Amino acid sequence: MWMHVAERMVVSFWVGSLWAVGYLAVPGLFHHLTDDKVLAGKIAGEMFIVESYTGFICAGILFLIYLTDPVRRFFSLVVVVAMVALVAYGHFELQPQMAVLKSQGLVEGSAVMEQFKQLHGISAVAYLLTSILGLGLLGLGVWSTMRDGVRAAERKAQKAAAKQAKRMTREDGAGSGGASDGTPLEGGLPQAGA
Repeated sequence: MWMHVAERMVVSFWVGSLWAVGYLAVPGLFHHLTDDKVLAGKIAGEMFIVESYTGFICAGILFLIYLTDPVRRFFSLVVVVAMVALVAYGHFELQPQMAVLKSQGLVEGSAVMEQFKQLHGISAVAYLLTSILGLGLLGLGVWSTMRDGVRAAERKAQKAAAKQAKRMTREDGAGSGGASDGTPLEGGLPQAGA
């Protein structure tokens, strides 16, 4: 039970941070720092670095949780592998290339700026895919929780029905004046057919 709770908390934290940084904080930076796009870009870059490390840590924790039951959590494991692969691609492949281009100077209309924009676009798509996969992972968790709740309710109903049937069988045997084998009980009449 506690593993399921831990999984939900880690997934919620990771996916929430992805959406908060990428779609709230960074656009807000560029909106409010219209006079200093370079500063906004530097702050956004630092935020994405922190977000990458958040993803690596959360993925590591989720891998440990999923190892406890890899068959049942197969689809969740596949989604986390895809998410961490996209994060690693952005962090270890795209960001260093973009940093080199920034160091060369980004002048509007230059070949360096065009290459930077292309890498930035690829990075944005990878981030969006990671965010969408994260929502899918949350959805898998909600579905799993609902499925487990339905199964638990069915088991509870089956136990209650079995208990009720057992109680009714005992009452039928006691109320007929004899034991279930047809012998009379303390002064009762013998069962018909005995």
